[in-house]
Amino acid sequence: MVADFWPGENRWTPLAVRLAVHPDWEVREWAVYPFASLLEDDLTRGLHRVADLARRPEPGVRRAVVVAVKVLAARKLPSGPAPLLGLLDSLLEEEDEYVRRNLGPFSVGDGLLRAYPRETLEALKQWASREAWSARWNVAMAFTAAAAAKHPEEVAAILAQLETDQRKEVRSAVRKARAALFRRLRGDERFRQGS
Repeated sequence: MVADFWPGENRWTPLAVRLAVHPDWEVREWAVYPFASLLEDDLTRGLHRVADLARRPEPGVRRAVVVAVKVLAARKLPSGPAPLLGLLDSLLEEEDEYVRRNLGPFSVGDGLLRAYPRETLEALKQWASREAWSARWNVAMAFTAAAAAKHPEEVAAILAQLETDQRKEVRSAVRKARAALFRRLRGDERFRQGS
């Protein structure tokens, strides 16, 4: 019901927020669809409204925004990925674990990289140059998704850049990405740990 009515009426926003922060994880999962609906109904207007929600203090709301991007990536919007990448760009330096776990590996890796590989790889290259550890963590963790194995050359170059980072969070994410790619690419030496 919220997904149907929220795009046309702002008065549904408090309920959508309550659902996104609900203690029951299943309710939080379903709460993603009104956020996706808000974006899909009118991308220009919806993007502005969702970007405002992405600045809210509740991690559950920011996480709903992130997962809504993955839902829309699967639908292959006529506008392409630029608006969705821009929305995630604003959340890339998010340090809250609940939001991060859904951003890099799930929304970017399993969503945008799968649906829009060229544009997403270009964004990931740019994001890998950010100073914030959380942005670099999100880039590395995007490569733990299966879609990364389809682009070994580009992914290897980005991981090589990230592996020089001395922060443990980034190094751990690079190790996870390398391990996943080494397994998926049947022992491709570019992804062997320590190579």
